Amino acid sequence: MIWLNPSFLLLTCFLWVLHVNGDISPDSKKIYHDITAGRGLYSQFQQVLSLNASTFKSTIFNNSQSTSWLVEFYNSWCGHCHRFSPVWKQFSLDISGWKDVIAVAAVDCSNPLNTPLCREYEVMFYPMVKYFPPLPANDFLGTVIKTGSIEYLTKITLTTLREEAADGIVNFPPLLPFKENALEKVWQNVPSPVQFSVIVVQQNDSVLGESLVLDFLKVPSVKVLIVFDNNVDLIKRLGTLEFPLIYILDRHLAVVPIKPINQSHITVYSQIRDILMQKGVEIPEIVRKEVPPEGIVDVSQIMKLMEIEDQIKKKLNHNDLSDIVFQVDIENALRNSLRVEIPSHKSITGESFDALKLYLEALIEFFPFGKKGIDYLHSIMFHLKDRSSISGTEFGNIVITKETTHSPYLSPDSNYIGCRGSHPKFRGYPCSLWTMFHTLTVQADYARTTESKKVLRAMLGYIKYFFGCTDCSMHFQSMAVTFEGNVSSTAESILWLWQAHNSVNKRLSKDPTEDPKHPKVQFPPPNLCRACHYNNGTWNEQIVLAYLRSMYKNISYFMLDHLPESTSEKPIVNNLLRHENIEEEKGFNYSSTENKKLQFNFNILDVSLCVILYMFSLAIIILVCIKFLFKKTYRKKAYAYDIFQKV
Repeated sequence: MIWLNPSFLLLTCFLWVLHVNGDISPDSKKIYHDITAGRGLYSQFQQVLSLNASTFKSTIFNNSQSTSWLVEFYNSWCGHCHRFSPVWKQFSLDISGWKDVIAVAAVDCSNPLNTPLCREYEVMFYPMVKYFPPLPANDFLGTVIKTGSIEYLTKITLTTLREEAADGIVNFPPLLPFKENALEKVWQNVPSPVQFSVIVVQQNDSVLGESLVLDFLKVPSVKVLIVFDNNVDLIKRLGTLEFPLIYILDRHLAVVPIKPINQSHITVYSQIRDILMQKGVEIPEIVRKEVPPEGIVDVSQIMKLMEIEDQIKKKLNHNDLSDIVFQVDIENALRNSLRVEIPSHKSITGESFDALKLYLEALIEFFPFGKKGIDYLHSIMFHLKDRSSISGTEFGNIVITKETTHSPYLSPDSNYIGCRGSHPKFRGYPCSLWTMFHTLTVQADYARTTESKKVLRAMLGYIKYFFGCTDCSMHFQSMAVTFEGNVSSTAESILWLWQAHNSVNKRLSKDPTEDPKHPKVQFPPPNLCRACHYNNGTWNEQIVLAYLRSMYKNISYFMLDHLPESTSEKPIVNNLLRHENIEEEKGFNYSSTENKKLQFNFNILDVSLCVILYMFSLAIIILVCIKFLFKKTYRKKAYAYDIFQKV
């Protein structure tokens, strides 16, 4: 029967694994790995300062600063904390211009190192937000602020600041209401650089004025005054009939009224800016930045990643990481190509310029970046629009500038893991470049692109015009002529690059360029994928394709600093794996019999589970068959142990 066929059961297992694993965005996957590594929810978000037991008191109780702090105490495993984290991030972005007065931080109480701190500050539920004024008493435990929407957090923060300014706890006079009733008093004791006063007339429950005070804090030519609705005499002078209302007042007491479009301080700031810019006053623009959507955190996925990272740590001891793709490796390949190799050319024009654009297009479409990374690549591509050439120097400057503004990389600028050699002359960048292009072919396949050769053409263009080894480039070009006539699908693109890579490994085995601690083998070897090999020594390309899809889709964000400082495993990273040079394998010719796509997403652990499931099911079927074959002719009450008793 078909359902007893081993291939059918294995195929069913693959499909089941694909269904269970699903597809996780790079941003979400990075968050999961930060959680498993004890980094918390905000390690990659600069606007929220991650504090811990060793930095909390020195930051919050710093005698040299006059900043108030809002601190979220959370637990990385708390579902409510995950739902609240996008709100906390957006809130911190919205008030990032106020950081000299109010700053935002977070403490991960799920980290055992922070347990004493969270206990000391009486964190009884998650998430808990606490407010700390400047220079609090050493035994002050913070004022609990109720969590809520971004608008609520903004309002409660500014209301608290205003009240503490009135009580003298916060020394910040601009937040105090203007109580004089004569318009002329507005300019009393105002320093000469101030050209305009912005008067915000509002009711006591509004915080628009306080927001604008902080928005204009670093604009020396503008001063913001808050007038409450109980200052009746001044309001009559201004002629206010409704709240809120804003007036721009110059030193000649000329008044320009403004009716706010809405209650958003950023919108009102823009209204005021537009008027003052017409009067010749330079005022910086405020653009509201949005936090990328992250989705709901799946705890089962976090547990799965913890298991995978435990396996990686064990494999570090055995120099056995050849089936793991590390994000830090492929991002290092991208960094090196954009920062070093491409900018090293004096002029990029003609075919080399076209190759550069195709390379960037492939990266935008298929590199496993988060949203900021994709925006980063788009911003570089924007500078090439409507151009036919660019100098290497200009391109390099663009790359560095955009890196600074976008913070695109999900891993730090650090050493390789999977591509680190036993000596600096081995592996490294060539290995990571191979890995990156393998990853792009698989990502293109999962994206179901109709341009089956796009990644291979981008790779050929990059190697031809930008790869630093001229001899290697020539060899790869001679080898690459075979893909145009033999690749007609993204699956065949994956297999072409795999077979090309194995041909290179075969040729360079025992070559002086080979790392002696990591001999080149035909990949994947039997110990990693027995099913990939037929008994006659040929390849089962369907299984190979499924294996490669799984390997280059399931990228690890594990980094060396995930290991404890005291572990003995850290020195082992000097003896990791893989070194590939881009070379020609003489007589290389590729022709694939694989024409069908197998959209499987599995790893070695999944395959092992499927095999165990298959063997267990087969054993049950055999036992049932034995039961029916030797059953008695008379009826009796059935018991479970009857299946196993002898007859």
